[in-house]
Amino acid sequence: MTDLSPENAAGVILREEIEDRLCVASTDAAKIMEAWSACFGEPTEDGIDAIEDAYQGSAWLSEREFAEDFVDSTGLINGENELLVRYFDYESFARDLFIDDFVFHNGIVFSRHW
Repeated sequence: MTDLSPENAAGVILREEIEDRLCVASTDAAKIMEAWSACFGEPTEDGIDAIEDAYQGSAWLSEREFAEDFVDSTGLINGENELLVRYFDYESFARDLFIDDFVFHNGIVFSRHW
């Protein structure tokens, strides 16, 4: 039997709103809601804007992998001396990114600045 309680109905509405705004599948929206809850507390209807602003994606297996993509997509070390590029410490950079700027939960990344 389907749970039609107000709490569940509100969760379905939030999940559908996340699906629409982030252009993700229903299962991905549920994972995003779960990650948001673990990191910031239960999502609310008023909090959909925050989720939309903070969501960075869900394609990474680790904080380091996100940091590598971040460096590539921002061009952070493009055009730098090859020696610098070779010795760039992605592990340390990832650690620093996730101290204040981002949060990682089960492959999903949110910005802390929304």
